[in-house]
Amino acid sequence: MPRFRREVLDRYPALEEIDDETPDTPWAMTPVHSTRFIELNFRGSATEEQVTFILRRAFFNGLYVYDPQSEEVFAPGPARWQIWLRRLGLARLAGPDP
Repeated sequence: MPRFRREVLDRYPALEEIDDETPDTPWAMTPVHSTRFIELNFRGSATEEQVTFILRRAFFNGLYVYDPQSEEVFAPGPARWQIWLRRLGLARLAGPDP
């Protein structure tokens, strides 16, 4: 978790470190420091490129991503991991079918 947070904040600094008028930040709220979870709150104006970069870093770091709007959990790793999760009866952790 700390490495993921560091990576995304290196690319998109915390709100406390930027001008109030910086329009290109994806953050509605700076991700808090935690070793158990990270809540990502994006601005409505966050670009697809910004969100994609952040989610790719999450998956690269082996993190599961829960989207409360769609109530889906997206698993990290290659598709074969997701197939393995489904075989174990843990499809809810594998995300939607491709």
